[in-house]
Amino acid sequence: MSQIDAVTGRRRWRWIVALLVAPILLIGVAVVGWTYYYDSVESIVPDRQPAGDRAMSAQLPETARRAFVAAIEPGFLEHSPGGFAGVDPAELTRGYVRLATQDDDGGLRETIIAAKLEAEYSLEEILLLYLDRADFGSGRIGVQAAALGVFRHDAAKLTLAEAAALGAMLNGTPRAERQIRWAEILREMLDRDWISQAQLAKLTFPSAASSA
Repeated sequence: MSQIDAVTGRRRWRWIVALLVAPILLIGVAVVGWTYYYDSVESIVPDRQPAGDRAMSAQLPETARRAFVAAIEPGFLEHSPGGFAGVDPAELTRGYVRLATQDDDGGLRETIIAAKLEAEYSLEEILLLYLDRADFGSGRIGVQAAALGVFRHDAAKLTLAEAAALGAMLNGTPRAERQIRWAEILREMLDRDWISQAQLAKLTFPSAASSA
């Protein structure tokens, strides 16, 4: 092998090594940058409704909680916090962050805050936090205010039909479409085996929700 061939060979190997090392360095820089940004985003301290309202939402019957989950994000209770790079929050958690921060822009900051919440609180706790701040229309903020305003009793006494009716009011559903949405929520619960066909057959749309 000539001296020229030897030099050419060494240069070729240097290029190969450089091509192999460069992606590793870039990944390392990206990981460091991501970690720095993640740590720089402050979590939020859940700001819940007054103590009385909080106590009532915490006493929501299990069927009522499932009705709200079916209305907001049916797969929420099966969600596994974490995911890619430990950041894959549920839509319901993101929704709570938007309600708590009054920021609808979404983006990476919202994702990180939601992921940090899921690392600190259980899904059941996040559900209640969401329901404490959710907008049920007509100025009713929180499930306790909605239950009192529509059905004239505490959220802790909501029936399945009533909870589904309140769930149908979320996201600004027009009054004329609420009964249809109510039926969709209950059908979702049936499909997930949260209620039986016999239970569903006995339910009727609450008259108080028709004009609320």
